[in-house]
Amino acid sequence: MANKSLADDTAALHARIADLEQYNATLKQDLQLLRTIIDTISSPIYAKDRDFRFIVANQAVADLLGMQPSDMLGKPIPNCSALRMPRAGGDESHRVPLEEGDSTHSEDYAMLPDGAHIYQAMKFPLRDATGTIYGVGGISTDVTTLKRTAEALRSNQALLQGIMDNSPAAIFVKDYDGRFLLVNSNTSQLVGLTPDELVGRIDAEVFPPENTFKWRKAEHAVWESRKVLVSRDTADFPDGTHYYLSVKFPLFDRDGNIYATGAISTDITDIVRAEEERAQFQQQIIAAQQQALHEISTPLIPIARGVVVMPLIGSIDSNRAQQVLETLLEGIAHYQAEIVLLDITGVRVVDSQIASTMLRAARAVKLLGASVRITGIQPAIAQTLVRLGVDLADIQTHSTLETGIAAVLRLSANGRGSLLR
Repeated sequence: MANKSLADDTAALHARIADLEQYNATLKQDLQLLRTIIDTISSPIYAKDRDFRFIVANQAVADLLGMQPSDMLGKPIPNCSALRMPRAGGDESHRVPLEEGDSTHSEDYAMLPDGAHIYQAMKFPLRDATGTIYGVGGISTDVTTLKRTAEALRSNQALLQGIMDNSPAAIFVKDYDGRFLLVNSNTSQLVGLTPDELVGRIDAEVFPPENTFKWRKAEHAVWESRKVLVSRDTADFPDGTHYYLSVKFPLFDRDGNIYATGAISTDITDIVRAEEERAQFQQQIIAAQQQALHEISTPLIPIARGVVVMPLIGSIDSNRAQQVLETLLEGIAHYQAEIVLLDITGVRVVDSQIASTMLRAARAVKLLGASVRITGIQPAIAQTLVRLGVDLADIQTHSTLETGIAAVLRLSANGRGSLLR
């Protein structure tokens, strides 16, 4: 009986040993897996006891210190200036986990052969099954590239912002909803805000609705066409209406999708107003020229008391015919003329329009108590007048202006009072 009991105990012991060996093998396998994982991770991972001796150190830590992980276990960190890691006594980032039981986050630096590296480090307390802190663990992530990229991005943004802020144009970027994503100081100053205050807002929050409707329509056209749009915009401000020459353009992501629209709007108010003034001045010049042409085309020249001469040159249309009548009537009243010499020497071709003008002039002058004498009738013109059936029986004519003036001056020299008597 005793032998059987001993045999059972021995068998149970062997089974227990086998279980422990299996458990130990599993632990070794898990430990090896964990070791493989942490050694594969490029971030330095370590654990230390309260005396700052290494309990665990992955390959990344060993590489930083130029050692093998197995050579570091049970030893404090060597005197290595390359890496900021706690020596005996530790630093503040390790004291907090050990003494206060809280995790810490810090930025550590290491001078490596390829230059300075920046690490985002997290330290945390290690506790046993009873919750007692027996050490400190740490994971450090190399953020050097990220930091440099972020710094380069900030530098580029500052450069871009500096260029934009020194531009006299209003420069901005909006999303599909019209929300400002980027603005320069010129844009924000239009509404009395800083660039940071304007970013995130939409047009309707800072501009009158009559302005924003036209702007949004143009921006949607850019979204739909995916092309650059050049437009002339207006905006109402306390000092009046401003005019802008705007270039709106789509902004694409790496996949070719539009994610925003940009715009560069140049204030051309001074140019527009100068153009308006120039146009107004040009109209004044044209009006003055027309007046001068009017005076030149229908001159009325007094040559003696009660006698005026109107030489006609070139063609006569309806407008000029009206000018002839107006000038004659005004001149007769002004000079108190009794005889008007209407000289057509400079008229090469006589048509019905010119003939009608002469007859109308004669009738109008007669109503004012004066008479018209036509001078400069050439043989060809006489034939034309006959062919047109123009009746000049009541109008005295002279072949040349010289003979007409001589005849009138003879009347004046006779001193018979009125020239018409």
